Amino acid sequence: MTDDVGLPQLSGRDEDPLEAVILRPLREVLDINPEQWTSLTQLITLHMLLDRLVTLKVIYGVSTGKGGGKRIANVSRIEKRVARLSFDHRLQIAEAAGWIAPDVAADVAAVNSLRNKLLHFHPGRHSFEDIPEIASAEAFFDVVARRGLLAFNALREELGPLFNPPAPTS
Repeated sequence: MTDDVGLPQLSGRDEDPLEAVILRPLREVLDINPEQWTSLTQLITLHMLLDRLVTLKVIYGVSTGKGGGKRIANVSRIEKRVARLSFDHRLQIAEAAGWIAPDVAADVAAVNSLRNKLLHFHPGRHSFEDIPEIASAEAFFDVVARRGLLAFNALREELGPLFNPPAPTS
């Protein structure tokens, strides 16, 4: 099989079967346009990464005591307990303990708030157009690209080798 064979060719269809059978119908049910769909998937991806980084900060902080130094605890047990906490609680703990700077925590909270607005049911909201942060590319950029990516880069930098282990030498 060559790399240039796409899903339409493999499925025997004229168009991408994922688009035709799954994605387009989902967008129609949600009453969301393709640009908003792209924004939504970018937001979810960024939130997922921020969740993992915040979780690592809390696990590392609790495991080492005061966020640095020698390991003093059973990391796997701590990891299981931290994973049970909500994202918001992990973020609050990390900020209160000083493991995440307040401005970074505020940026992470903004991404979490937007994600919650988009993914959780609200009786008064009838469409994604009712959410200002996703109604325009500029507003979305402010929350996701500016604040979310700044927070992601800050957390990744702080975690250093815990998040980006050195490449193995050959």
